[in-house]
Amino acid sequence: MTRDAKLGTKGMDEDHHLLTPSSQEASLENSERIAVDSRPPVSVEVRPLVESNDANEQVYGRISGLATPIFTSVMTAIGNFGSFDRFASLSRRGSRSCVERNLSSHTTFWTIEHPGHFTCKTCFNKKQPCLRAVGDHQWILLPLPPATREPDTDWQDQACYIRSYEETSQRFPGTWKVEPHSKRDALKREKEAAVTYQGLSQVS
Repeated sequence: MTRDAKLGTKGMDEDHHLLTPSSQEASLENSERIAVDSRPPVSVEVRPLVESNDANEQVYGRISGLATPIFTSVMTAIGNFGSFDRFASLSRRGSRSCVERNLSSHTTFWTIEHPGHFTCKTCFNKKQPCLRAVGDHQWILLPLPPATREPDTDWQDQACYIRSYEETSQRFPGTWKVEPHSKRDALKREKEAAVTYQGLSQVS
């Protein structure tokens, strides 16, 4: 199956891969839809987030403009997500969470600056594309935080979304929000501290 067949492209201009804020509304009529074998079946539109600013203005790319490796990774991720019973409703209503973390019922740890605009901590560590559903079957492919990207990385390249090196989020402290400790962990640390204190008291 060709890329165009997967996308269901309608009258695409192959040379025009960027959507500026003024052109985004028109793009909905000339969109790239991805059919997902979910329950019930739905089709989604995925737009790579190329640029955003403090004024909450975004520039998006077209998924057809992505290089083959990241395009394939996105298609694989969406196919896997489609097996979840909640996929269709999540795609319809959207969420503030990363799609993978939402479907697995886990917390999303966004970047400290501009949360929801860059790859979450978990997707970074798992070396997988980070996707966010914003409602009405519209999805956003989020880029890596700027500090974690290689210099001069193009938005069409896989390196803009997945870091290939064997590095975790610990390599970039201060980038993502810190995962809070659970009450169970806190009680465990208190118990360990008490045992240590008792041992020191007996020695003295």
